[in-house]
Amino acid sequence: MTHHSESVGRAAKLFVIAFTLLIGIVGGRQQRVSAAPLSIQNAAIKMTVEPGFQGRFHDSHWLPLQITLSNSGPDVSGELHITPAAIFNSTTNNFASTIDLPTGSNKQLFLYVVLNNAAQSVRVDLVAPDGVLIQSAEAPITGVDANDLLYAVISESPTGAVDLTGARGSGAAYQADWRIENIPTMAQALGGLDALVLTDVDTGKLSLDQRSAIHDWVLSGGHLIVTGGPNWQRTRAGVDGLVPLSAGGSLTLDSLSALRTYAGGISKDTLDGTVIVASGQPISGAQVLASQNGQPLLVRAPQGLGLVDYLAADPGLEPFRSWGDRAHIWSNLLISASHKPGWANGVISPYEAQAAAQFIKENLLSVFQLAGFLLIYILLIGPLNYLVLRRLGRPVLAWVTIPVIILLTTITTYTTGFNLRGGAAIMNRMAIVQVWPGAAQAQLDGVLGVLAPRRGNYSLTMDEGLTLRSLNVGANPLDINSIKILEGRQFVAQNVPIDAGIAATFQTGGFVKAPAISGTATLAIASDGKASVSGVIHNESKLTLTDAVVMIMNTPIRLGMVAAGETRQFHAPVISLDQALPSAIRHTAVYSSSYYPNSYSSTQPNSLSVEEMLLNGYSNGYPYNLSNTPLGQEITRRARFLNGMLDSSNQGEGRGLDVYLAGWTDNSPMGVQIDAASNAEDSTLYIVKLTSQVVAPDAHLRLLPGYMQWAPVGGSNQLDYSPYSTYITSGNAAQFQFNPQAAVHLSTVNGLTISGRFSSSTFGLISVFDWLAARWVPLPLPAAQDFRYDFNGSSDLSRFIGPGNGVQVRIEPQNNSVNIERFDVLLDGALNLPPSF
Repeated sequence: MTHHSESVGRAAKLFVIAFTLLIGIVGGRQQRVSAAPLSIQNAAIKMTVEPGFQGRFHDSHWLPLQITLSNSGPDVSGELHITPAAIFNSTTNNFASTIDLPTGSNKQLFLYVVLNNAAQSVRVDLVAPDGVLIQSAEAPITGVDANDLLYAVISESPTGAVDLTGARGSGAAYQADWRIENIPTMAQALGGLDALVLTDVDTGKLSLDQRSAIHDWVLSGGHLIVTGGPNWQRTRAGVDGLVPLSAGGSLTLDSLSALRTYAGGISKDTLDGTVIVASGQPISGAQVLASQNGQPLLVRAPQGLGLVDYLAADPGLEPFRSWGDRAHIWSNLLISASHKPGWANGVISPYEAQAAAQFIKENLLSVFQLAGFLLIYILLIGPLNYLVLRRLGRPVLAWVTIPVIILLTTITTYTTGFNLRGGAAIMNRMAIVQVWPGAAQAQLDGVLGVLAPRRGNYSLTMDEGLTLRSLNVGANPLDINSIKILEGRQFVAQNVPIDAGIAATFQTGGFVKAPAISGTATLAIASDGKASVSGVIHNESKLTLTDAVVMIMNTPIRLGMVAAGETRQFHAPVISLDQALPSAIRHTAVYSSSYYPNSYSSTQPNSLSVEEMLLNGYSNGYPYNLSNTPLGQEITRRARFLNGMLDSSNQGEGRGLDVYLAGWTDNSPMGVQIDAASNAEDSTLYIVKLTSQVVAPDAHLRLLPGYMQWAPVGGSNQLDYSPYSTYITSGNAAQFQFNPQAAVHLSTVNGLTISGRFSSSTFGLISVFDWLAARWVPLPLPAAQDFRYDFNGSSDLSRFIGPGNGVQVRIEPQNNSVNIERFDVLLDGALNLPPSF
C-alpha cells in the first residue's frame, strides 16, 4: 500500500510539473502574440491614416486604409502593422506591409483590413525589424448595419459634391466625399460600396491600378454613375471604356424636363433653363432611361454583374442643382440596379466554408477502416494470442507476446499513418469562378485548406490579383490573430503554425484570366407570360466541364459533360414563371424565416434550388448511400462548399432572367505556392453568364411574378421586410417598389394587378403610391386571406406607374400585427425589347 501511495504521489507531482510547464508555454506564447512592440516614438517620422468611406465600413468587407508617411530624419525601414485598437478579435489577421522611408521621403500607400462591427478604431504601427515601435497613427471607425447603404462621390466641382444620402433602402445611407487619390488599387476594397459617382472630376489622373480596380469592381456587381456637362471629357477620360454613351461632343438644351418625368414628376418644380449636356449615341446593349429632343440624357448598360449609368448633364450646375426632386433621380437609379445571384458575394457562411476547406479526401482512413483495424488489434492481443499459447502449452509466454504484439502494432500503425499522410502537405482548393460575356477577367471566390504531414510553420503566397485571409471560426486550435498576412503585389501568409492532422483554412478572392467559354440564349415569351429558352454553348477552352447545367430561373437543363472544344445546343420550357419569386434588388440581411412559400413550391415538383441544380439533383447535397465512394465524398465536399458560398436567404436567388452555364472541373486557377512539398485536391465551379435576348411573338405581354424585381423603400426600424414570409409589427409598415427586369421593360402599361395572401385571418391595410399626387392611396380592406386588386383599363392606371414601370406598395397592420405569406405585382403591356442583356 505504501509503495502504491508513493507511486501515486510521484505521478501527481509529475502531472503538476507538466501542467505548470504547459501553462507557462501557452502563456508565454500568448504573451508574445499579444504584447505590443517596445515603443520608441520617432519624431522625424510623421504618419496619418485615413480609413476608406470616411471611417464607416461594412462588416467582413475589405476596408482600404490610406496611409501617408514622411521622414525628415535618417533612413528607416520596417513593417506597417494594422491593429484594431482595444477590441478583442475584431480582425481576422495581423495584416502588414513592408516599407522603406529614405531621408526626406514622402509616401502614400494603401493597406487593406477586414474588420467586424465591434471595431471602433484602427491603429497602424510602423515597426522596425528588431520589433521597436517607430511611429503609430490611429483613426476612429464605425461599422454600419447590413441594410445601410454606402456611397462614394468624387468631384472637383467648386459647387461641391452631389448628395446621395436621400437614396435609401430599408436602412440609413452614408456618403463619403472622396478625392481621386482615395480610390483604392484593389477591386475588393470597393466591395463595401453601393455606388460610386464620378462627376466633374479629372479621371485622367487615375492610375492604371485604380482604373483596373474600378473596372473589376463593376464587373463583380458594382454600380458606377458617371456624369457629363461642360467638363464631360475630363470626367470620362479614365473610365471611357465603361461609359454607355459614345463620346460625341456637347450641345445646349433649354430644358431637362425628361429627367423630371423619370423622377416621377412628384413636385411642380421644373427643369427649364439653358444647360450644356454631353452628346453621343448609346453603345450596343445600352438602355436609354430618359431623352430630351432625341438626345439621350440618362443611359444605362450592364457590365458583368454590375451597371454603369451615364447622366449627360452635370448635377452640380443649374437647373439640376436647385431642383427639388433631384434626390428621386438617384433613388430611382439605385432602386432599379442589377440583382446579384446568390453565389456572387464570396463566403456567406464561414462555418460551412471552413468545413469545406477542411474536407481532405486524399489517403484518409474511413471510420469503418479504423474500426476494422481496432478489431484486428483486439483479436490479436486477446483471443488469438491466448489460443496460440494454449495450443503450444506455454501460456506463461503471454508476458512476452503481449508486449511484442503491442510494439509491432504500434510500429505498424505509425508506419501506416506516416505513409498515408506522406511527406507532402495537402492543399484543398475550392472556388467559384464567374465568367461574363466579352470580359477578359473572371471573378474568383474560394476557400483554401492546408493539411500538413507534421507539425511546423508554413508560408503561403497567392498569385497576384488574389487576396488572402483566415477562415478559422469557432473552436479552433489555430491562433488566427498570430497569422501575419503580408500585403503587397501578392498576399503572403507568413509562418502559419499547422499541427499534424489540423487543417489551416483561408478564404481568397480576386480576378483571374477568363476561360474561353461562352454562349447565347433566347428567351421566347408567349402572350400569357409562359416561356421557353434555347441556345448554344461554345467551350473553346482547354477545360472539360462535368455535371454541366444551364440554369434559368428554377429551370435546370442538364448537359452532363461538356468537353474542351465542344459546341452544345439546348432547348427547354421554363418552369413556372407564374410561381417563381421576383429577384431582390440590393438584398439585405434577413433575420426572420426566408424561404420559398409552400404555395410556390408544393405544386412544382420539378422546382429545384440552385444548390440542387449544381449538385446534379442530390437533395441537400448529401448522398448518404454513396458516402463511402469517391463520388459521394466529392458531392458532400461540393455541398459543404456551396452551403458556405450560396446566399440561401436571397429570395428569388438574384438570377432574374439571366441564363447561366455552370460546370465543375478538377483543376484550379487559384494560384498559391507553399514553402514545402505539396499535393492539391481541386474542385472549381465555373459559372458562365450567357449573352441573352428576349423575343415575344405578340406585342401584348403579361409579366408574371418571375419577370419582376423588388426592393425595399422607406426607412424602418425592422430589417427583415420582404414581400414574402414577412411579419409586420404594430406601428411599422413595409414598403416595396416592384419593377420589371430590364430585359422585359414595357413601352406602355395597360394593366396592373396587386395580389397576395395573408398567413392568418388578421388582414393588413394595403396602399399604392400615386406618383403624380405624391401620396399613398389606400385600397379597400381585403375580405379574405387571398386578395387581388385589378386596375386593368382604369383611367387612373398611369398615376400608379412610375419610372421604369415602377409600382410602389405599402402594407401595414390593421391592428396589432400582420403576417404576409406573399405579395405580388403583375403588369400587362407592350414589350420594349433591348437587343441583348
